[in-house]
Amino acid sequence: MSFIYQTSFTSRTYEVDAQGLVSLPFIVGYMQEAAAHHANALGASMEKLRAKGVAWALSRMRLEIFDYVGAGEKIEVHTWPSGWEKFFFYRDYRIFNAKGKLIAQATSTWLMFDINTRKLTSKPDLASNIRPPEGASHLPKSALKIRFPDEVHHSKTFPVNWFDLDINRHVNNIRYFQWLVESLPTKFVEEHTLREIELIFKAEGLLEDIMTVDSHFVDTATCVHRLQNQNGNELILGRTIWDQ
Repeated sequence: MSFIYQTSFTSRTYEVDAQGLVSLPFIVGYMQEAAAHHANALGASMEKLRAKGVAWALSRMRLEIFDYVGAGEKIEVHTWPSGWEKFFFYRDYRIFNAKGKLIAQATSTWLMFDINTRKLTSKPDLASNIRPPEGASHLPKSALKIRFPDEVHHSKTFPVNWFDLDINRHVNNIRYFQWLVESLPTKFVEEHTLREIELIFKAEGLLEDIMTVDSHFVDTATCVHRLQNQNGNELILGRTIWDQ
């Protein structure tokens, strides 16, 4: 098994947005699917972990988007494990279009949690093959810290419904990326292009939660976000960077 896993996707018509470009949730979905296939090949699949009572949880992801593709275009996702600590597993991604141009890249941090207690666990025997070989390359890790300001410029509420859940019965990671962008005014999203998004995951969202995304513009191109549930618990902190 190669250290770098490669797989390709052809974008579908239902994956494009109102501007005819593959939308953010599906870009994240391609990476998530590639990571799942690679973990399976390395012996740390979702099914094997669940049999041991544990599961993967995304802790942080930073995605940079250099270009977008439309419907019917082929893309290739490269992904590889890029580091390991007691509780943290790091994974990187690069996405290329059909001409071999790099159109996006991402770094991510993953945790394992106990399905029954919902607490973090460290079971390296279940993921020993996820560790990268010595000297393996990796993208720069993010050290972004976000303190959400007192002033809220925009706010939007999203209920958690059945189809928002994944197999672990909490909100699918893809939804959080979607909700952060959808929390901004439509006119702003129409007139700007998302170039970077970073999410810091602090707690899981569950069925019938009511999520509120607050957004604050740091400047004309940068926005910070905070997602809370109906109890005021902070689940996500994020940042988006946009081009005009």
